[in-house]
Amino acid sequence: MSHPQTEIASGRSSFAGSAIDPYAAIGCLTLAFGVWLRFLYRDGLPLWLDETFTGAIASEPTLAAVMRQTLLDVNAPGYYVIAHVWSTLTSFSNEALRTPALCFGLAAPLVCLVETPGITPRARWIWLMLTALWLPAVIYSNEARGYSLLYALAIANTLAFARFYTRLMLRDATLWTVSAAALLLTHYVAIFLVAAQGAVALAILRRRALRLWPAVLPLVPVLALMGYHSARVSEFADREIAWYPLVDIGLVPHILIWTIGGIPTAIWILLTTGALLHRSKSSAAPVMRAAGPEAAFAAGAAAWTAFVILCMFRPNFTARYLITFAPALLLGVALYADRSAVLHRYAPLTLVPMIFIQPLAYLRADRSQINAFQFQSGSQFLMDAGARKVTLLWDNPTNQAEAPEQMDRVAGFFFRRAGSDVLARSIRLPRGADPNIDLPIAASAPGDGFIWVYDRNVHHTAAILFPPRLDEALFGFQCRSVGDEMSSVLACIRRKPA
Repeated sequence: MSHPQTEIASGRSSFAGSAIDPYAAIGCLTLAFGVWLRFLYRDGLPLWLDETFTGAIASEPTLAAVMRQTLLDVNAPGYYVIAHVWSTLTSFSNEALRTPALCFGLAAPLVCLVETPGITPRARWIWLMLTALWLPAVIYSNEARGYSLLYALAIANTLAFARFYTRLMLRDATLWTVSAAALLLTHYVAIFLVAAQGAVALAILRRRALRLWPAVLPLVPVLALMGYHSARVSEFADREIAWYPLVDIGLVPHILIWTIGGIPTAIWILLTTGALLHRSKSSAAPVMRAAGPEAAFAAGAAAWTAFVILCMFRPNFTARYLITFAPALLLGVALYADRSAVLHRYAPLTLVPMIFIQPLAYLRADRSQINAFQFQSGSQFLMDAGARKVTLLWDNPTNQAEAPEQMDRVAGFFFRRAGSDVLARSIRLPRGADPNIDLPIAASAPGDGFIWVYDRNVHHTAAILFPPRLDEALFGFQCRSVGDEMSSVLACIRRKPA
């Protein structure tokens, strides 16, 4: 019979007189709840704006054409290629385009269970719970974008780096660099994480790094691609083009809380820290583990910090980019929960209710507002109304950097997919132009239509100064809109001659 102190140190726990591991049991229930959440609002949702870019690029006729479009885009090519291959074999329906994301989202938490030196079984199950119910991971499992793939790869990369740091072997180093290359091919923001991990590795290896040089080879072609693509990406990073706001230093605590799972998790960490500080000595043996997991957490925290600080000076921040760093920070929370067992053998279980609170808010989500920023329904309205020509205006500063040919493909995606002969094109207006004038001119003949996509929360959006004037400028049009006063999509077809 094992001693209680041994169980605490090893991370193993069981109910008295039973072989059931409570962490494994609760972990399985948590995983099942996470799966249910991922399927909850899946059916019938239109593709929102960014997903439409995925559909337009992935539906190119050949892989070479897909790669050409990805080089015109600002994003890494990973998910576009996967969506192209998958959808070519199935279809380009909303569900088909989102299926790879769902698969990656379902698989991601399971990666946490891979046995890794320094991570106890208890810590692995707690990490699984955290990753399974982290709300952004639930949401992005239903989007035809690369974020659930990024999430799964970030978990795998965190484990690979922990193993490499612990054993410093060429095989483990190669697994780490392969996972890093896959991360970079999915999202370029991962360069912060990879660079931080590399700095930590060099600090411990020093001269021994030379004998591991073959492990760098998987990164060479990826870094070459990034270098080639960097000129195009930098066009979107211009302060006048990027739609992102700068990060205010007052928001940093909120960003951190969001990354680690929300306010309930943060409260648990504070209460547990207070309890540990007031504990004069532990009645249990200290938890001994290799340094690899802590190094992986430290690298993730350093990368998160560097990214957030950069975004205080360069407009490059949106909350979904933090998906890159979340697995490493959530691992830190799991390791901390594991160590809280010195307070009581089941003290780590007190974190579980906190993990469940944030995703419960998802159950109250207004389904009508999910993916409301979309022009799929507007395109369908114009098709049903008999439109012959449609002009799309994405009223956003980023449109100034978009390739016109790619925007034309985005404008016509839903019409092509439906087999419609509608001629769709995009339009780019100079700053200061009034869409209420230019769009009716573009749709000058009966049967011509337009789609105006705008978000007045974004700087340099024309709709801020020139909101739609349905009573005068758009007289003679039949219109439908989705969204709210700040962000909306207006689709109109001309019924009377100009």
